[in-house]
Amino acid sequence: MDYEEKWKAERERKAFLALDDGTVFRGVAFGAKKDALGEVVFNTGMCGYQEILTDPSYAGQFVVLTTAEVGNYGVNGADAESRALLLSGLVVGDLTEPCSWRSEKSLDAYLKENGVPGIYGVDTRALTLHIREHGNRKAYLCAEGTEPAEAAATRARDWEGLDGQDYAAKVTCKEPYGFHVANVKVLPSPIPSSNGSAHSLENGNNGIGNISTLA
Repeated sequence: MDYEEKWKAERERKAFLALDDGTVFRGVAFGAKKDALGEVVFNTGMCGYQEILTDPSYAGQFVVLTTAEVGNYGVNGADAESRALLLSGLVVGDLTEPCSWRSEKSLDAYLKENGVPGIYGVDTRALTLHIREHGNRKAYLCAEGTEPAEAAATRARDWEGLDGQDYAAKVTCKEPYGFHVANVKVLPSPIPSSNGSAHSLENGNNGIGNISTLA
């Protein structure tokens, strides 16, 4: 695809993120083509976006990645931290195509398969500074391009938000499951954890850990 075709395609996928205070950040839609509500938070990690996407603690949230480029090493089955993507959406600056031997699919394809919308081309620096100054915001991600910005901001304000919601029950697994652990004392816990915790125990890291309760 040449640049002219790329720009034309991006114009047809215009999207925006409307915060509950009326601030709007515009960009280009990718991933699942659907609108969503969520709480906006940011992550300053330089890598590990797949681990972030599959982290159960981000359920109900739009995650803003502050690193400059996202997607350059794709995604693969080995790096998932849970069996589902529970975040409301992903917000990035520059979305790139994968160029890694470990890549099994692109970030765009991964979000589409899991029904998660995303937006790129956003000034993530300005958005992060806004969150730092005003706190986490409720927001409406318009990926279909049919919702007026003012109406989207109203939807964000009217959303019930995360306070008082039992997201632990929503992200936990339906049934218990096991994994092999040698010489480690494991205590049961109702707190959802990531596959990384289980992998650490499987690799022989001594100590007390949680039984993983993932979605």
